[in-house]
Amino acid sequence: IHNRAFFDSQFPLELERARRSSVPLTLVIGDLDHFKAINDSHGHQCGDLALREVARQLHNILRRIDYVCRIGGEEFACILPATSSEESREVLSRVVGRVFKVAMPPELGVGTIRVTMSYGAVTFPDAGSSAGELHRKADSMLYQAKELGRNRCCLWYPDGRHQQLLPAPPPAAEA
Repeated sequence: IHNRAFFDSQFPLELERARRSSVPLTLVIGDLDHFKAINDSHGHQCGDLALREVARQLHNILRRIDYVCRIGGEEFACILPATSSEESREVLSRVVGRVFKVAMPPELGVGTIRVTMSYGAVTFPDAGSSAGELHRKADSMLYQAKELGRNRCCLWYPDGRHQQLLPAPPPAAEA
């Protein structure tokens, strides 16, 4: 996946492309839930492996046109070009509530770690016109998702409210 430097240069370019083409653009900020506990319980080597595997899975789940960037610590940014807030719900439904299963090498004696993420999402032009404003609002929605219980996404809307995307309920047991 891409790094922070790529995000800092690519997001403004994608935003300018969206502005010139009059198409929407969605920014998603995601953060691993309880990541410190992984490092504290299993060590930083497991934490690093978990970050790499979650990044790989995110990259494979999202569309080929989307960008996945690690922007710091356990925080990721996903740039969804030509994606309205309605369309972003469909894309996000693939990751919201997902339990990322990370199999650790046997020599670490940890087994499989289960990791979830919380997300905040905003869409240009409704959420703002600058990269900084969009990033701040997406970050605010991420913190809202964390406060509401984690493992969910909050989407920003122009009237100041947010909509939660919750994990899909597990399939009903067959009788």
